[in-house]
Amino acid sequence: MSADGEILTKYAQAQTMGIKNLKNDWSRFLDENGTQLQTVDHHWSLGAPLSEEQRAKLDRQGVCISCHQDIPNGDLAIDAMAHIAQMAGVQVDNDMHSTILNKIVHIGAWVQIGTPILVSSTFALWWWRRRRKRN
Repeated sequence: MSADGEILTKYAQAQTMGIKNLKNDWSRFLDENGTQLQTVDHHWSLGAPLSEEQRAKLDRQGVCISCHQDIPNGDLAIDAMAHIAQMAGVQVDNDMHSTILNKIVHIGAWVQIGTPILVSSTFALWWWRRRRKRN
């Protein structure tokens, strides 16, 4: 099924019927204390409980707020981007959102890697020229 509950294939067959009033969230792997909520099938050769490292990677609680804390009215650049998208009639769907996040991560990575390289290269060039002038 899609995120909207639409069946994607015409060959779909329910393996088990839904359970009415089921309150569990099957998308959760961990609770607030980091306790594993789901067991792993023991029929598979690589099946085992998740390690602490694997469980830590699954915890994404609050990760959305890291970007969305300034949306929609907290930052000039974000406001401008939202306004331009609205004026152009651009609808931000999941694919567009993923593309935007991908660009942000790549730009952020290049800035974090490039800035120290640029600063150290500039300093090395300045030091080299200064040393040459003295000789």
